[in-house]
Parts: sequence; structure tokens; C-alpha cells
Amino acid sequence: MKKLLFMLIVVCLSFSKQAEPVQIQADRFEVDISSNQFVAEDNVVIQQGEIMITAKRATYTSKRDFINIDKDVSLKYQDLNLKSDVLVFDRVKQQMLAEGHLKVDNRDINIVSERLRYDIDPNIILFLGETTVIQKKNVIRGRNILYDVKKRKLSSTEKTQMRLESTPTNR
Repeated sequence: MKKLLFMLIVVCLSFSKQAEPVQIQADRFEVDISSNQFVAEDNVVIQQGEIMITAKRATYTSKRDFINIDKDVSLKYQDLNLKSDVLVFDRVKQQMLAEGHLKVDNRDINIVSERLRYDIDPNIILFLGETTVIQKKNVIRGRNILYDVKKRKLSSTEKTQMRLESTPTNR
């Protein structure tokens, strides 16, 4: 019953700014009515459209329309899988900020970085700080690497190192 009640409260509040509601399920939750803050803990599952996030804790503050998610965060969106210690989801900007043991997998590309900013539409990720990109045997190391998820293109305006080990295909 608690799980259902919490889900209904969040779904009702979420219609205010976004077309797709956010649904949050958890084993435990707490609602602070005076500050419009909801805290979900243990087996947290958050969904909005195609985005699915799991974690141990999530805090939603309706004034800022942010969801702060922490402890074993895992995000799945289309072919993208993200893992981090902390993730902040800004529902108004449709933007996520993540850091701590950060790892992103997108099909055959694996990326490890310090922090990231993910703009859901247009599906672009900016990896901030030291970043390593691995695709098969190819390795790219640099700072502040931009990844266009749809086009599968990487770019950087800062010093970047590449080690290419794959053999070119004959044409």
C-alpha cells in the first residue's frame, strides 16, 4: 500500500511540468508535506518514458523539480547503460548530472569518467574531467569529451590521446 500511495503522489505532481509522468517505487518512503519533499529508500525504481533508474535512495523536491538519486545508481535508456554513485535528474531541463565510479556503456563503447552532464534531448553526453573511452582495442584518453549518442561520435577540444589497435578493413 505504501509503495502504491507514494507512486500515486509522485505521478500526480509530475504532470505539472512534463508530458510524461515520473513513477517512483520503493520499499520505504517518507513525505515531508511542509517542504514538498519525498524520500524513497531501498529497491528504488524510477521511470519516465523510456528512462529507467534503479538505486538505493532517491529524494524528490517539487520546488526545484529535481530528483537526487544515490547509492548504487543504474540508468537504462535505449542502448545506453550508466552506473554511478550519484545522479541528479533535472526534470525541467531534461538533464542529468552524474559522478562517482562513473561508467557508461553504449553497445560496444565503454566510457569511464569523473563526471558527466547528459542532455536527454538531443541525447548528448559531456564527460567532464579525466575520461577513458574504449571500443574494442581502441582507447581514447582525454578531458571534457563530448559524445553524441545518436550519431555515435566523440569530440574534444582539449588535449586527447588515442591508441588505435584495430586493423583497417580492405576496401
